[in-house]
Amino acid sequence: MKQDNSLTLQQMLNLPSIKRRFEELLDNAAPSFISSLLTVFNSNPKLRECSPSSILSAAGIAAALKLPINPSLGFAYIVPYKGHASFQIGFKGMIQLAMRS
Repeated sequence: MKQDNSLTLQQMLNLPSIKRRFEELLDNAAPSFISSLLTVFNSNPKLRECSPSSILSAAGIAAALKLPINPSLGFAYIVPYKGHASFQIGFKGMIQLAMRS
């Protein structure tokens, strides 16, 4: 089951419409963001149980806010909860958004 979700997420990330949306949000940083999304996904067993669409939705929020989702940076997180992935902003992300406004 976990590999099916991985393939499904990978397939969704390869769709031209999804790629285009991330490129619209992140310009040249889109490939590295997608790469970090896959790294986060593969490193968290609970996240692999979540629906790929909820993972993309959470990643889309992070991309729209231009916050990295690498957990070690502390800006934003994709948190698994009962088979659904949610976006969670970190304290460094809050500081970053405050500095931008």
